[in-house]
Amino acid sequence: MDAASGACQRIPAFASGRKTSSRLTALPMTRTASITRILWSAQAGRTRSGPINLRALSSAPQKTSPERLHSWTLTLERGVGKAYGAEAELQATGAFRAEVFPDLPIATTWQNLAKALSSGLRASPTADRELPFTQYTTQRGALKVITTAANLRSQYDIECRLVAAAGDGVETAGGQRADVILCVSGSHPVRTLPLVSRFLSSSLDTLRVAQRLQQRGYIPPTTQLWVVANPNTDRSAALLEAKAAEGATAVLTQPPLDWPAYLSWLSDAERRDLLSPAPPPSPKLSSPPQPTSDRTHASPPGLEGSATRSAGRNDSGDGGVVGGMRGLRLLVGHPMLSSTANLSFWIALSGCGSAPAAQALLAEATRAELKGREAAAQFFADYNRRLAQQVLARGGLGGLHIMAITKASKRMVLGMLGDGSLPPSAS
Repeated sequence: MDAASGACQRIPAFASGRKTSSRLTALPMTRTASITRILWSAQAGRTRSGPINLRALSSAPQKTSPERLHSWTLTLERGVGKAYGAEAELQATGAFRAEVFPDLPIATTWQNLAKALSSGLRASPTADRELPFTQYTTQRGALKVITTAANLRSQYDIECRLVAAAGDGVETAGGQRADVILCVSGSHPVRTLPLVSRFLSSSLDTLRVAQRLQQRGYIPPTTQLWVVANPNTDRSAALLEAKAAEGATAVLTQPPLDWPAYLSWLSDAERRDLLSPAPPPSPKLSSPPQPTSDRTHASPPGLEGSATRSAGRNDSGDGGVVGGMRGLRLLVGHPMLSSTANLSFWIALSGCGSAPAAQALLAEATRAELKGREAAAQFFADYNRRLAQQVLARGGLGGLHIMAITKASKRMVLGMLGDGSLPPSAS
């Protein structure tokens, strides 16, 4: 049984006043005794069995964590499953304020789904099991960010994962509690079917569920709620505005491989007054990159003259109040490209394969690889630095989310941290 099921097993005990189990491996409960029933039957902190103080019944002390990001932040995408622990050298730099653990579906395409289902039928029952996400740990002092993808989950299943990630039982069982829940809709291929998404939960539903759990005391009220956005395909920031209204405090984006689309999305987010920028601690990259005569290395269309941030926005990094509410911290994804295959992966994941900017980038990368390994390595090293420069020069963000999934990508991150082209988190 997974950690989420164990977490749900402990919830009904709150209603009856019975002492809860201290392990995440309790016997599974029936769905008729779900968290949802407990939540919606509670009235002003009471259940059918009488008044219950959920905090008092907690077997572990409440853990405090910052409610918002207040300064420039570098975050790191962590590997899970067999890839868990591959970022140890990056973690050791101390440059990352938060580490993000993904919640991956069984597959993201129909072809891979068929393969996964087929291999699952042939899998040995004695095959190695992955470490449960409750046991994932971060570098000391870094925020632990656990992703919760709606995918095909019911609200019951979402509730179970949230409690398993951020509830008291995590620490009681010797794990590390999540400081942040990253709420995403997910990329299961079934969600791409016509009309199906109308009947499935979304990131907005996950945000609402998380807030109900906070209000009832199942997860700490200090648990941050983050969301994602894809500037390559989102034609406006309307969805981000809806997420902000549901309690989101930060947003991680897909890499801006379609640069003009990113600029348009960011301008709309600023027009809606959604963001609270935090400039990086080092002024090294505060000016736009110098133009070059080589079209390959020239700034993407729309970058010129875009370094000026939106008027009236507080850029001091103190999370100023705007319109009665604090804006979201924008953490822009950086893919740390290492090869044409790696670039193709990110273009497909970001859904911008038909965008002229992405197609031009892929063509340039292909030509570079035809010139040999050294030329290709130099091309991607230059691109990674240039992308960081361009994003910083445009402004409006509060940090970068580093997604280095290959060994070469990880080496590039270390190099950019070393030469200062990748500003670390502000101390």
